[in-house]
Amino acid sequence: MTLETILITYLKFNLLMLASYFLWDIAQAMQNKFFKHQSAIFQLYVARIFFVSPLALPLAIAWLSLSSPSGELVPAEDYLISTAFVGVEVTILICLMLLAGIVINVSKLWREQVALRELIIESEPLKKIGNVSVVFNTKIKIPFATGFFRRKYIVLPESILLSRRNLHIILKHEGRHIRTGDLYWSLFSRLNSVLCFWNPATYAWRELLHDLQELACDEYVTKQTDVSPDAYARCLLRVAAFEHYEQYSLITPMSLWRHSLRHGAPNLKNRIELLYLETSDGVVRHYLPALAMAGMFIASLLFFGTPQSRAYEFQSEGALQSSNEAGLLQENALGNNQPVLAPTFQPDAFWGMLNK
Repeated sequence: MTLETILITYLKFNLLMLASYFLWDIAQAMQNKFFKHQSAIFQLYVARIFFVSPLALPLAIAWLSLSSPSGELVPAEDYLISTAFVGVEVTILICLMLLAGIVINVSKLWREQVALRELIIESEPLKKIGNVSVVFNTKIKIPFATGFFRRKYIVLPESILLSRRNLHIILKHEGRHIRTGDLYWSLFSRLNSVLCFWNPATYAWRELLHDLQELACDEYVTKQTDVSPDAYARCLLRVAAFEHYEQYSLITPMSLWRHSLRHGAPNLKNRIELLYLETSDGVVRHYLPALAMAGMFIASLLFFGTPQSRAYEFQSEGALQSSNEAGLLQENALGNNQPVLAPTFQPDAFWGMLNK
């Protein structure tokens, strides 16, 4: 696999990531127009299907023996001109720039994780529930959950400990994040934004998934546990009183995305109003995920490949065109009485060698 092939595949993956977000936005607009308010848990489920489809569908296309007929990253003439102007091959230059950006973002993520690790070490333990350790720290203002595999933590601010009711609500909220695997989805979306750091769709997906995870936990705690919407709303107001806080990566803070740029992104008022709304999945549950995969499959076909037979047609047409162009050049040379460069002479048995 050449470097240019890897770069083209990487760019196509980014295009699919952008397409998946636009398709999700269209699906949400249609859903809000024709149906009642949908369950946040169901919306999160559909959003995750859209989110992972750019990664899954190219693999499915490869498994179905489909191939992409796309050729070079840039036309050969433009490639040579740009290479001569820059002084280095364009593909190598682009790859080096992307690699530098990825390294910078990886180092930033590593520093955040080191700071988060130090914060947890400094925290005071409260209790342990299975493989989940509950700790508190005076340096934070917003409760959150973090950790992977066998070591997970619920980190609480000191102010929350003053209210037994709020502590009960927060433990249910963050425990829901851990049970449903939200921490791993946060990890996946964060790594995606590191790998595709220049693509705005990756940051929009990261923000969207975080907000939907919070709304899904709100819905679960208020509708499937003994916590009332009024008590939960008071707890949210208590948490939202600390707007400015230090943000770490790979955590699930009990707050929405700060300074959101997404159109229609929920705020604290919307979040509290949703606690009192009746949700309905209706018939949407049966066909919206199927429509999501169908739309992404079409987009993946456009970006990643066509059937092998069609690819062979492209190759045969290109070979035929090249042979026709060679024949025209030879005819023009004969018509203008110009010498024709023939292939290397191969002697046969009748004529023998010329230089005897």
